Amino acid sequence: MSCAYLWGSDGRKKLMKREEKHYSIAELALMTRLSTKTIRNYLKMGLLKGEKIDGAWRFSENEIGEFFQERFVKGALEIKRNGQVLDFLNGMQVKNKACLVFDREFVMQDELEVYITKFIEEVNRMNSQGKEEGLDFSFWKDEQTNLARLTLIGNPLYLKELMNRFF
Repeated sequence: MSCAYLWGSDGRKKLMKREEKHYSIAELALMTRLSTKTIRNYLKMGLLKGEKIDGAWRFSENEIGEFFQERFVKGALEIKRNGQVLDFLNGMQVKNKACLVFDREFVMQDELEVYITKFIEEVNRMNSQGKEEGLDFSFWKDEQTNLARLTLIGNPLYLKELMNRFF
C-alpha cells in the first residue's frame, strides 16, 4: 500500500493510504500461462506470497515481481513462453495465422512501461472488436539487459497492423 500526505482543514498533515492494485489467481494465471493449480502449488510451497482479501487470494505487483524472480519460477515461465511458439509451430495446419516474436531493448524503465501499456491497450482494442479469435499475446522482459520480448499469434493482417503502429 502506498501513502500520500494531505493537509487537513486544521492545518495538520494527515496520512492517506492509497490502495495498491492486487491481482487474483486467475489473473496471475492469465499473465503467466501457468494453470491456477500450479499457482496454488507455488503458494503452498512458499514461492508466491499474497494475502486473502474477502476470502480470495490477492497478489500485489511487488509480490508478483518477487515471485517472477524465484529461480524455480523463472524456469517454468521460460518454458511457458517458449511453449507458445512451439505450440504454434506444431499446429501449422491452422490457416490464416502467423507468429511474431519481437525483441526490443529499452534504455529507460519508464519508456518500456509506456510502450507496453500502449501496446496492450491496442491489442485489447483489436480483440474487443471481435477480430476472429483475437490476438494471442505474451510479454517478457529481462531486468538485467532491459530487453523486452513480445510474442503475438493471430491473423497476419492484424499483426501487420500492429507492426505498422508500433515498430
